[in-house]
Amino acid sequence: MKIKNLTLVESKDNGDRTWNFRKGSDLIGSNGKLIQGTTGEVNGLVIDATTGKFDSTRSDWAQFNTGAVVKIPVKGSCEITIGSYKEKQATIGRNRSRHYRIQVYILRCSRYVDLVATADGYIGSIDVKHIAEPEANVENFTFVMDEHAVYGVVKTGEYKFGDSTLTLGGQTVGGVITQYTVKPDKKVTINGVEHDAYTSGKRHADANNIPNLPGEGDGCLATFTPAAKGMMTVYYNSTSFLRVHTFNADGTKKAMLIQKQD
Repeated sequence: MKIKNLTLVESKDNGDRTWNFRKGSDLIGSNGKLIQGTTGEVNGLVIDATTGKFDSTRSDWAQFNTGAVVKIPVKGSCEITIGSYKEKQATIGRNRSRHYRIQVYILRCSRYVDLVATADGYIGSIDVKHIAEPEANVENFTFVMDEHAVYGVVKTGEYKFGDSTLTLGGQTVGGVITQYTVKPDKKVTINGVEHDAYTSGKRHADANNIPNLPGEGDGCLATFTPAAKGMMTVYYNSTSFLRVHTFNADGTKKAMLIQKQD
């Protein structure tokens, strides 16, 4: 999962850490902790072992059993390396260990990264090294459906604005993704100008609680991946609700920001 060909700027992060659970470390043996059926903390690592077990009271290697979660604190984009005793025993986000070492790159995370035990095994080390953030090409833009329509149809798919990406999604019907078609009786007003509204079929099947970042064929929706923090305004016409969800860098659900009726 290496990120290549990035223009880097000086990193403002200083949260590099190493946790050593091998013989002789001050985190193992008599200084270690057994956490099972509960939560706890190990030198900055947040342990959730309500399922599974984390045990660093052993003389060598911390036991890390199925269902346990180690929340690794980070302060930005970083490279995380996990030394494990057993292959295929854990995941970080969508990355499953295939060897005795997991090495992943996490971009723009600002708090914790979850290491989840998918099999009984052992952890020898966790190493976090922060990397410089990619320099983003940021643009201010307004996407108006009318301006992209051809004979009343706007194509689904990705639209690039600098390093930001807007993806228009549609409903999958018979293996085909529906496109956005004009609804002449529905209007929206943008900066004092009236425009036609468009639809691409039914909404996401679980619109009130979308669990993972949706794809292009998952319903009438739009996903926006910004190059940097900023403000987003949505102009819409609906007899139901506008729902805005946020997602983590690995595609998992973060929060539902608003559910607003027009």
